[in-house]
This record gives sequence, C-alpha cells and structure tokens, in this order.
Amino acid sequence: MAAVVVAVAPACAPAPDDAGTEATTTEAAERSTRPPTTRRTTTTSATTTTASPTTTTVAAPGIPPGEDAIVVGITDGDTLRASVGGTEVRVRLIGIDTPEVAQDECYADEATAHLASLVGPGTPVRLVHDAERQDRYGRTLAYVYRLSDGLHVNVAMARDGFAQQLTIPPNVAHAEEIGAAVAEARAAGRGLWGAGCVDQGAAAGGGAAPGAVPAPAPAPAPSGGGRCDPSYPDVCIPPAPPDLDCGDVPHRRFTVLPPDPHGFDGNGDGVGCER
Repeated sequence: MAAVVVAVAPACAPAPDDAGTEATTTEAAERSTRPPTTRRTTTTSATTTTASPTTTTVAAPGIPPGEDAIVVGITDGDTLRASVGGTEVRVRLIGIDTPEVAQDECYADEATAHLASLVGPGTPVRLVHDAERQDRYGRTLAYVYRLSDGLHVNVAMARDGFAQQLTIPPNVAHAEEIGAAVAEARAAGRGLWGAGCVDQGAAAGGGAAPGAVPAPAPAPAPSGGGRCDPSYPDVCIPPAPPDLDCGDVPHRRFTVLPPDPHGFDGNGDGVGCER
C-alpha cells in the first residue's frame, strides 16, 4: 500500500510547468504582432519637421516665377530679411531707394513701418530676380511680390510715396513701372513728397526743409575731355586722383557702382552722398 502512494506523487508534478511554458510562448507571439510604439512616434515627428509654411499659401495668379520665401524681419524701407528654404537671406528691393534709418534721414521710420505693413514678419512672398541675383554686399536683389494677392511691393513703396527711384543697370526690368509710380506719388504729394523730405525747389532757389533729402541733381555735361568715372553713371565726377569727398562735389543721392574710388557710398547701399 505505501509503495502505491509514493509512485503516484511524481507523476502529477510536471503539469504546472508545461502550462506556464505554453502561456509564455503565447504572450510572446501576441506581443510580436503588435505595431511598435516607436514607429507611430517617429512618423508623427517627421510630419511636423518637414512641414513648410510656404506650401500653405497659394500664389495669386500672374506672379512671375521666382523663389517663395517667408519674411522674418524688416531692416528699413528697402531691405528685409527672408527665409528661403530654411536659409535666412538679406533682400534688397530692386529699383527703389528709401530714407536711411542709420543716418536718421527724414521719413526713414515711416518708410520702414510702411514696408512692415505690406510684408511684415510671417508674410509669404515671392522673390523675383533680375539680371543680377546679388549685389556686392551679398544681399539678394529682388522684386518682392506678396503671395496672397500678387502685390508688387517695390512698386507699392514707390506709388505710396515712401521711395525714390534708384535704377542700377543691368537690373532694369521694372524701371519704367517704378518711375511712373514715383511720378504719381510726387504729383499727389504722398508720403515723403508731401512731408518736406525732398528738396524739390532747390533748383529754383528754394530752401530745403530741415533734415530734407536733396533730390538727385541732373547729370552735367561731361567735362575735362569726357573724364567721368564709370562708378558714378548718373553724374560726371572725375576719377581719382585726387580723392574727392561729398563736400567737393555738387551732386547728391546718385548711383554708385564698384569700385567707388572716392568712397562716396559710405553705408554700401549703392547711393552716394545721401546727406
């Protein structure tokens, strides 16, 4: 009788271990069929980082081909900063010249504020280039268009009275249009034209308003056997030597091209003797 009892006891012992092994194997198989959590997280993250703000704005009809960008800051009335494909660039608006903030010129703050009102930070724009993509200072040269409605910002600044015309060949694609806009603003007395900021009567013997920006003087006939330095195409200034300063010449706000042997363009904006 005792021998029978001892023989039965070991026969039941393996059953719990077999059941546990089967359960463990089943759970592992179930886990292997679940989508990894990291895949969902990675997909969401990639969608966020590759989204581009420029793709959310549909360009208005009629805007010429160019580079789409987002304005990130305003420097003054004719210069802004923009993000192009994630890279920030300085953009100089072609064909116009506004009063200089750095030189505290009349209407500089108003011109800067007006450009910000047209294309403030966050505004999607298109940069359309002319013959040259950059100036000698590494700034991107462009006609700026507001993507939402196609506004040509360069022309708008001139038409609204916040800019004079500044044509520097070979970038002349819109010179006629900008010239007409400036003439319209001047005739209507808009902006700086009505604020006494431009000395329009100096040629007739009138006095300039305090802090006024003199209007560009007409180019005189070449003298000295045609010895006019090509760095100053709007006026006739002889080449160095001798070295000349702004006080030595009668001209103001004239175009300056490299290499500017007399150093008339002190702030590097392409305009000489602005004050």
